[in-house]
Amino acid sequence: MVTIASYSDKRKRTSNPRNLLTVTVINSNLENHRDNCAVPSLFATNACHKANKVDELSAVVAINNPCVILVTESWLSSDIPDSIINIGNTYNSYRLDRPTPGGGILAYIKSDLPAKRLPEL
Repeated sequence: MVTIASYSDKRKRTSNPRNLLTVTVINSNLENHRDNCAVPSLFATNACHKANKVDELSAVVAINNPCVILVTESWLSSDIPDSIINIGNTYNSYRLDRPTPGGGILAYIKSDLPAKRLPEL
């Protein structure tokens, strides 16, 4: 199991438990994956309002072709439909919106990689 933490103050290296994401590592068959990579490539960014940066993210993704994209500070809410944050048919999106302004996380996983949303997210 891998825990991904976000740090609000790099000097203190503290973390807020609400900002932690637990990723369970499983054995999987990647032979159907186009890149056939042993370890998936990861792109992480702090968007500070994702909805207005879809074109920019799409361009970066087209160049780098990562397997997994993690976006912190997505600032998404239930008022913003998935169709607005779609970056193409090759990725499935998983989002965790905050009930208040700011925050939120968004993950894009290549559709040919096995992934499932955990019930607590």
